[in-house]
Amino acid sequence: MERPRCHLTKETPLNPHGTVTLRHYGPNELDDGVRTTLAEVYADRLSEPFFSVERFQERLDGHVSRPGWEAVIGYDDGQAIGYVYGSALPEGSRWWAGMLSPLPKEDIDETGGRRTLALFELMVRQPWRKTGSAHRIHEALLANRPEERVTLLVEPTHPKVQALYEQWGYKYIGDQQPFPDAPVYATMLRVCVPPGPKSLVEFATAEWVNWYNHRRRYGEIGTFCPQREARSLHPPTSSG
Repeated sequence: MERPRCHLTKETPLNPHGTVTLRHYGPNELDDGVRTTLAEVYADRLSEPFFSVERFQERLDGHVSRPGWEAVIGYDDGQAIGYVYGSALPEGSRWWAGMLSPLPKEDIDETGGRRTLALFELMVRQPWRKTGSAHRIHEALLANRPEERVTLLVEPTHPKVQALYEQWGYKYIGDQQPFPDAPVYATMLRVCVPPGPKSLVEFATAEWVNWYNHRRRYGEIGTFCPQREARSLHPPTSSG
């Protein structure tokens, strides 16, 4: 059964601000909260042409038109606090064309257009950073995707962000410049866990280990049950 384009996935108290609700959106239900979040996250960079709202809108329009585009937006009491969006790289994609050091052909083969999910944007507003919200929003998007791997870009001038992605399972594979006026980005790649009952428990266990080793220092220490988290991320669906 096809998932609804606007889909409530979870309500869970991620931080002291309240209850964060995660929603999935397809290309026809793009929420204005994405643009509001962008303006706040990049408030100190909007004077740079590549990070202007106009350039973001241009890129967003191009991304939304691609097959398989999907977004997850987090809301706290109705306020957008962060989002992620991406789509599958189509066959013949130019995503890899900007690599400063070319990769082997077998590593960039996108035959069939279902091998790689490209994450174009992942942003969280300042008050909700270091609360685990970014990771939950990110994982909610990946949870039911069919692609075997996911890629994203991060500015090398932000080594802490790159280190965070490495904690999430990404590996650095080289630098690229996607547009002439864009910064040079570090290209990250992560192999996705295939969906299934066993992998859900494995993912939830890995989530608990990641929380215990890295994120518990940023918030209140509480109980975390991998099996319960797996069920909450993938609630049972009724058929018929």
